[in-house]
Amino acid sequence: MEGLKTKIAKDHMLESATKKYCWGIHDCMTFITRYHDAVYNTNTTSLVENKYSNKRDALKYLRTVDRPDDWLPRNNYTKVKFAESGDILIRPIGSENNYYAHCYIFLNGLAYNINDAGLVGLVPKFKHTIWRHQ
Repeated sequence: MEGLKTKIAKDHMLESATKKYCWGIHDCMTFITRYHDAVYNTNTTSLVENKYSNKRDALKYLRTVDRPDDWLPRNNYTKVKFAESGDILIRPIGSENNYYAHCYIFLNGLAYNINDAGLVGLVPKFKHTIWRHQ
């Protein structure tokens, strides 16, 4: 499965790099859900796609859905100590009780996400947890 996850992650990065950032359509939330859907043949993206159209509404919408560290274990992800290509990295932003998270796809040593500047790959030196689908 590792080979398939890596191939899908690479394809997902290439596709995401060519699309314009658009809240609720091609943004940080749909970036992760589309990847999950492609690897595990699910329809998670339908839960977030077209539910908001700007940052304010996206943050409001986030209060109505599970946090990533709640959603991931319910969808067969477990925390691991070391990242492999295809894993999901969660970076909490804010305080422990009131936060949202940046989610990244780990590929070849970098953590990828998208923002209004486009596809971004970072060396994951920030505080994060690592999740792998089982």
